[in-house]
Amino acid sequence: MAGVNAYDSQNYSTANRVTGTNYGTTVFTDKKNNSNLDSSDFLNLMVAELKNQDFMSPMDNTEYVSQMAQFSSMQAMQELSEYSKTNYAMSLVGKQVTASRNTVSGKLDTTTGIVRKVSLVNNEYVVYVGGNGKSYSLDQIMNVQQPLEKGECEVDTTGLSPLYSNVTGTTANVNWAYSTEEMSVQKGLTYDVYYSKDGPLTTIDKVKAATKVSGSLTGITDESELKKTLTNLDPDTTYYYNVLVTDSNGNQNIYKSQTFKTKRAS
Repeated sequence: MAGVNAYDSQNYSTANRVTGTNYGTTVFTDKKNNSNLDSSDFLNLMVAELKNQDFMSPMDNTEYVSQMAQFSSMQAMQELSEYSKTNYAMSLVGKQVTASRNTVSGKLDTTTGIVRKVSLVNNEYVVYVGGNGKSYSLDQIMNVQQPLEKGECEVDTTGLSPLYSNVTGTTANVNWAYSTEEMSVQKGLTYDVYYSKDGPLTTIDKVKAATKVSGSLTGITDESELKKTLTNLDPDTTYYYNVLVTDSNGNQNIYKSQTFKTKRAS
């Protein structure tokens, strides 16, 4: 039985075509595009089946209708998926993202910045991040957030409180938790501890007006290292203390002001 060519044979070489048998009909499809069939391709296949079916045992018409409905449903889902992907890509413009990819040498190349542009390259969306416009694919984006306002700190310390321990008449230990779980951000943070007899230390200005414990902590990657010891304290005295965090851009935020009382002199 003669084969049915679903494409114009003048536009496709034999090397680019493969054959498959479907209900006794030989159908030629393009190797590159056989995953992108549309409704017209389906109708061509269905007509070919009708022309070449065994008329002594014809196929049930309802089966054709069922196949068409299934194909239409699948095509609608594919279009919806592509539409959602397009919307997501376009929504990234103006957002701050963190994207990573492996370089030829095997190193991880990570960039955090504002998405300046989104382009469609070879049917795949490419986002351009930061001032130097590094390009990344959608699946290389690890984090998306609203861009920071001018002067806004990279970390949100809401609800975070430093703790005290081992209080004596003249000393006290202070420790606190990371202000972010993003290690790429954490490595760029600097922590300072301040204390005062006057308080509470509820604003950045009040914190910076208090006494600063010597030695800033920068680039900490082990949370257990986030600690300081306050010395030369007065016995039987209430102290207010707090932690000031500074990000890589110089923007600052504070933890929740806390208090302790030193022991009486023995």
